[in-house]
Amino acid sequence: MSQRPHPVIDVAETELHSRVNGAGTKAQERRKPFVILDPLDHTMEAALSRYLDIKIHHYVDDEAYKDIVVVGAYDRSCEIPKNEKDGKIFNWQRPSAVLADGTLIVKCPPGYDYVSHYASLIATYLALQNRDYDCVSYVPPSEQACRSVIEDSNLKDINPSEFVVYGSGMPRIAQEEDWPGEGPFRATQKRVGGREITFLGCEFCVWGDIAGRLVTYLAEQKGVKQFIYIGKLGTLNPSYEPNSFLATGNTSFVNGDKVVWDDIFDGVEDEVVKPGVHFTSPSPLLETKGWLDAHRAYDYVDPEIGHMGRAAVNASIQYGYMHVMSNNLSRICREDLSNERQALTTDKRTILKDKIRSFLESGLRR
Repeated sequence: MSQRPHPVIDVAETELHSRVNGAGTKAQERRKPFVILDPLDHTMEAALSRYLDIKIHHYVDDEAYKDIVVVGAYDRSCEIPKNEKDGKIFNWQRPSAVLADGTLIVKCPPGYDYVSHYASLIATYLALQNRDYDCVSYVPPSEQACRSVIEDSNLKDINPSEFVVYGSGMPRIAQEEDWPGEGPFRATQKRVGGREITFLGCEFCVWGDIAGRLVTYLAEQKGVKQFIYIGKLGTLNPSYEPNSFLATGNTSFVNGDKVVWDDIFDGVEDEVVKPGVHFTSPSPLLETKGWLDAHRAYDYVDPEIGHMGRAAVNASIQYGYMHVMSNNLSRICREDLSNERQALTTDKRTILKDKIRSFLESGLRR
């Protein structure tokens, strides 16, 4: 494999390298990720390899490393992956990386789910290429680090209205292409459906438990009273075709706990909107065929919805999600997570985003 120059490591990076190798810390801080050894064991089957190809930092293919360690650190000053999504305003940044004394350190925005998920991506990617995957580990981020990625961001400089719509497709849903500002969070405020709505997006992926901290911060520090999350999820219902329906609901199961929230979308009726029960899972890598058999009672799965719902309940605010059904776990479909950048998929999702905009224009319920 070709060699590329790696960035010079400064003192801070040397200290990080020392930390992930256990110097001055407990050895159990480094953990091994979940690994898929046979794609046929996974609900994606053959599409799993294609899904991984578009997610992995290019340094992973540069050489064989004695250690690959995934940590929680939002750092845009080191090597940026070459496969970051082009042409997007939001959710385009991916984990960065740096090399220190033969160890590849991969940096994710700090969240327990994101760090463990990305370590699983790398380990599975290597395993399916018959390369050493036992070199991959991750260090769960501290709670302070997890809070800091939200609290210390430019979000503190944004003053939203009491009604916030957050997630993917914001330029289309807000009907706004200009999102000025400095920092990963960007917002615009407009009057839609008789109310002031702040449309909010983020350049990095607010994955898993990070999403709950986002809602908590907006409710407790910014006075937000109503929060809508727009995104994509997987469906377990075999009758639903990917990118043809919108999923919603008022219930998710998070770490075994049932969470029920005051649903903003309660009462919305449309032939493309399908209410259901959601399951919060930290990573699509966990969605094996065995996992599917054990979770067929649920309609939907994604990493964030339940965390946001629980944060909304704890803060006593209204919450709702409206997600594109991006993939079907129960059967192999033409459209899945490995080819979602194709024009066929993006065109269908544009229609669904316009449908979401129409719901906002209707005013929903007060």
